[in-house]
Amino acid sequence: MSQIIEISERKEKIFLTLDEYRRVSTPGQKEKCTIRRQEILNNKFLEYNINRFKVEKTFIDEGRSAFKTELGDRPAYDEMLIHLQNNENIDGILALRIDRLGRDTKELIDFKYKIKKLKRCIVLAESGLVLWFENPMDDLIFDMQAGISNYVGQSIITKMQFMRKLAYEETPEIFGRPSKEIPEKLKNKMIHWYKIQKAGFHRISKLIETEDIKNYPDWFQREYIGFGKTSVQEKEKKKKRFCLSPATIGKRLRDWNVEISKPKGSKINDKEN
Repeated sequence: MSQIIEISERKEKIFLTLDEYRRVSTPGQKEKCTIRRQEILNNKFLEYNINRFKVEKTFIDEGRSAFKTELGDRPAYDEMLIHLQNNENIDGILALRIDRLGRDTKELIDFKYKIKKLKRCIVLAESGLVLWFENPMDDLIFDMQAGISNYVGQSIITKMQFMRKLAYEETPEIFGRPSKEIPEKLKNKMIHWYKIQKAGFHRISKLIETEDIKNYPDWFQREYIGFGKTSVQEKEKKKKRFCLSPATIGKRLRDWNVEISKPKGSKINDKEN
């Protein structure tokens, strides 16, 4: 490896050569062209500073959350760090804002120390900041923005969870079927059929199909069970039957801590023939 260039030498360069990094968290943001927006704003910054900066290589992570910090979660980010480490001609990294580099405060601070160790800079296009970390002020600015990035990211997650909950209460069908909820009335019936009437999973499945659909909440009718086999006559009368698979029935009974009897002639516990 070539000798490490000191920061003082890098700052004396006419041009600083940078690696550019862009990122969006979700596929939805990808479709809304926010990667393209970052490209436009970064390019405007480079045009304004045409005599100071140039980009050698661009790294893009699309649909990658900045809260995911394990190796491989953001492949372009990992590749950028390797490229930076192996190429002494690269003087730093360009990003629109710190939150494009990460949202997790600890991960951002670790990133900062990697940059400091490599004697490179971070260039933020939106604010025009060039951080070399030669003085406490650069560290303070970065650390404060890292904290803000984390706070804003957590706030967005909380808001999205709240809005999702509201939307689910109004139109549960758009979220697909719930994975855990079964109305208490049907739950009690399933337990009764299994424990008292000694019905097996397949028999319970058939009994559920005979249940009156109107006796259960709308979300359950539409989403969880869906509608099972319906005869031609039933379709004409717009009558629909519940359908819950034997495997799902067994899983739900176990989730409710119902002791599952061992099938006759089987050495495997908790399975229905």
